[in-house]
Amino acid sequence: MLNLLSGEIYKLRKSKCFLICVALTIVSVVFMYGMLFLANEIQKGQIENGTAGMVLSEEEIGNTEGESVLGDTQIIEVLQAIMGGFVAFIAVIFNAIYVIGEFGHGAIKNIVGKGHSRGKIFIVKYVSCVFGTVIMLLTGAILNLVLGFVFMGTDSVNGAMLSDYAIYALLMSGLVIGLSSLVI
Repeated sequence: MLNLLSGEIYKLRKSKCFLICVALTIVSVVFMYGMLFLANEIQKGQIENGTAGMVLSEEEIGNTEGESVLGDTQIIEVLQAIMGGFVAFIAVIFNAIYVIGEFGHGAIKNIVGKGHSRGKIFIVKYVSCVFGTVIMLLTGAILNLVLGFVFMGTDSVNGAMLSDYAIYALLMSGLVIGLSSLVI
């Protein structure tokens, strides 16, 4: 069974679909912070309203005495948007393409013909897909934390914030893995 699992992890590592989905996860996190930064610059008046399709209302632009868009947003809120939407969608697409590709190429029939039971093959396929999903989720969560420090600063970072961040990331990961399991 370990040989089957190592073979599946190798196929996962070599899969263009997996690499593209990890890259899309990175792009979605960078895109989210780019949009927040752009909204912050529009609010400060350094960029014209309507640039790149970002339109802030007059109330938001005139609110110079309060916090900025980046100041009002917390890193955990961005994590919620990323893992609840972007990364979940990307992970589901990855799992669908990866599993359908294996059935379409006849690889599962070929492995069953080599003396392995279907149960072992399906469990190994499931574990490798969940492993790929976990890699995408970890990439998104770690990059979100790093970009949060870069764009929002480290003023509000303490042990409680990091603990809450880790717990929330694990909860969201569990939900995304459950959704991916349905697709697999």
